[in-house]
Amino acid sequence: MNMPDAPPGAALWAVISRLIRRDPWRYAATATFWMLWHAWALLPGLLAAAFFDTLQHRGPFGWGLHAVAAAAAAAGLLRAALLLMAVRTGVPLHFRTRARIQWELLGLVLQHPGSRASRSSGGLLSTFRDDAERLALAIDWPFDALAGLVFWVGGIAILWRVSPQLTLLVFLPVVTVVSVASAARTRLTRLLAGRRAATTQVTGFLWDLWVGRDTLAAAGAEARAVGHLARLNVQRRTAELRDRRGLLALEACFSGTAQLGVALVLLAAAAAMQDGRFSVGAFALFATYLVQVAQYLGFVGYLMDSARDAGVAVQRLADAGPPGSAQSLGQGTSCATAPATALPPLVEFAATVPMGSPAPPVTIRLTPGRLTAITGGVGSGKTTLLRHLMGLGLERAAAVTWNGIAVDPRQLRPPHAAYVPEHPRFLSGSLRDNLTWAAEPSAQALDAALARAALDEEIRRFPEGLDTPVGVGGQALSGGQATRLALARALVHAPGLLVADSLTHALDADTEARLWHSLLAQGMAIIAVSTRPAMLALADDVIDLSS
Repeated sequence: MNMPDAPPGAALWAVISRLIRRDPWRYAATATFWMLWHAWALLPGLLAAAFFDTLQHRGPFGWGLHAVAAAAAAAGLLRAALLLMAVRTGVPLHFRTRARIQWELLGLVLQHPGSRASRSSGGLLSTFRDDAERLALAIDWPFDALAGLVFWVGGIAILWRVSPQLTLLVFLPVVTVVSVASAARTRLTRLLAGRRAATTQVTGFLWDLWVGRDTLAAAGAEARAVGHLARLNVQRRTAELRDRRGLLALEACFSGTAQLGVALVLLAAAAAMQDGRFSVGAFALFATYLVQVAQYLGFVGYLMDSARDAGVAVQRLADAGPPGSAQSLGQGTSCATAPATALPPLVEFAATVPMGSPAPPVTIRLTPGRLTAITGGVGSGKTTLLRHLMGLGLERAAAVTWNGIAVDPRQLRPPHAAYVPEHPRFLSGSLRDNLTWAAEPSAQALDAALARAALDEEIRRFPEGLDTPVGVGGQALSGGQATRLALARALVHAPGLLVADSLTHALDADTEARLWHSLLAQGMAIIAVSTRPAMLALADDVIDLSS
């Protein structure tokens, strides 16, 4: 897991502060209205005391019952107005924050293609949806905590004026609850992380079942796959129950201790009333605030649970992105990539690719119309070389020159250069969608690319032509069709440099020969990974990584 460098709590507060600074005025408005709404809870006790004191002809400021009733009605309208304004500012803030987290995480992933998350596609989708939601909720935590503190301090101050001795009893459950919560925090965080991980496993495996159903059917492994899903669900249920038991135990501690404190204080207050030291209004005031102060303890539990959720969410979001994602969230990372720098037509290409100790660096030099083949045994680093050459590796970057001028490997993008990976990915749309997702080529360019990729004749035989669906991730295509579709997608840009990984491994000999002769006739500079003798015989240069 890509854990943040800072402690989890510090990382969470850093992300929250950055998110707040992204929309400070809306946040300030939301915080103000919610704090006023929380502080409003101080009014009912004062109004109750005024009501009973008025019955005893000791009303404040000489108020009568009608004045107290009018004040109560005004207080109710004030509460509704505060709630309306808090919702009108807070709901847009929440959705904007959640969208911003998702947008920025997607931007981090797109701008660091060399990072490879360890979780499945379903698990990553769960992170984008659920953990972004929990982190977005966490930005309410600061003003919720401050509002609760303001209310609690205000309530204690009012109770102190009524009876300092009885008010001191209120602190007993507070100390108990805080001590228990602090002791249980680490264990509860671990239980929550386990529950999230178990849920992610189930979600991810469901996605794997869906996209791999043909493989399971061919292997006759449906029953074993369903059995594995059942075991994952048992693990998820166990983790869920453990987490819920921990939370319920903490909630019971909050509520039980608070109610015990209320009972003790009310018994002491009743004794004071018998001695004549309490008026009816003072007792009503005290009873109202005791309940509210006790409820605040439950609110503290909610805030601690929210902070725990958000801390785990930050760690999971960091795991979904490249290293350092926790430090980047909230800084305004955009999904949009910078436009590719215009490069002149290719005359000479050179690259030095570090392969890591003890292997020496690999040097590649070629000109348009020449083919350099990369070959070697399994695990020799063929794919790794191409990824570093194209700027897709995080660890090592290639030194690249284009016509003798040094360029960033990340500039090797269409229309100047194109990369065809060994296992290409496709949109769950049509053939046309997958050929035009990066640009909208002309009909002539599209036809030419299909012909060069030796895919034109097959598409003519499809009933729906270019509008034929490719299925989820391209499952409707054969291995050879998928490879040639990825090649056609690269060729629509007419690149000066083509980098291909095991391009013809799924093709028959005749199609392979036709394809290579077609590509070499275009005058492109080509770097290709292959172990096929026919392709190696066509190459102008061969780099064997086995030696």
